[in-house]
Amino acid sequence: MTFFDTNIIYGTPLDKKSYSIVAEIKTLQKELSQTGIKYALVRREEQRSGHPISGNRLLGKDLKNLDNIWGVWSILPEYTQELQAPAEMLDAMKANKIVAWQFLPQNHGFTFHHKPLSNWLKLAEKHNIPIFAEMESAVTYEQLYNILEYYPKLTIILSPQSVRSCDRFIRPFLSEYENIYLELSYYMQSGGLEELVKIYGAARLLFGTGFHRSYTGGAMLLLKHAEISQAAKDAIAYKNMLSIMEKIQYD
Repeated sequence: MTFFDTNIIYGTPLDKKSYSIVAEIKTLQKELSQTGIKYALVRREEQRSGHPISGNRLLGKDLKNLDNIWGVWSILPEYTQELQAPAEMLDAMKANKIVAWQFLPQNHGFTFHHKPLSNWLKLAEKHNIPIFAEMESAVTYEQLYNILEYYPKLTIILSPQSVRSCDRFIRPFLSEYENIYLELSYYMQSGGLEELVKIYGAARLLFGTGFHRSYTGGAMLLLKHAEISQAAKDAIAYKNMLSIMEKIQYD
């Protein structure tokens, strides 16, 4: 099977971690090759625990000349003028192989609310830029409801950060908003994947491993042995994320 891992973090955090750190892009490439993952959507630890702007720059530098790995940039409210202006962001993303954003308000000290982020949210909705949302660890479901009340057509990749059942949280989003996707790194409910495919179809689900916090093999085996069709497995494993990326409008 072909795999597109939509949830990979690498780099050097400021604080000690209980898991093995993959610090460099070359090491990450070797890991992906060994595990059989062909494509990846990646973020750096420095975008989280360091300054997001320098982390974004490091990520963009890493991705140059790579044809199978794309990046996620951290976004801040524009009022402190730390990032490119919204009018300049699309060109910068295209030049740096960036295909998604993340908002980390708890790490970076701002309010995740439609008011201070309005220009970014308008841009994301208009140009189909996916927003990677770490649920509970970065943003809450209540905060996301506030955002979607004003920007219901946003493309959101939900990434629950706990192995506890999240169905009561995520299913309303999948039911009510057409551009919501679920990334499956920590979705380990018995029979849950099969039921999600039955109710919502395979097109709303994305393969992810949570590397380097988690081992890649578990997520790969879960999908390989799921009781769903091979067409559904291929859609989840790589086709859905490629389709999301094709919809981004950089111009």
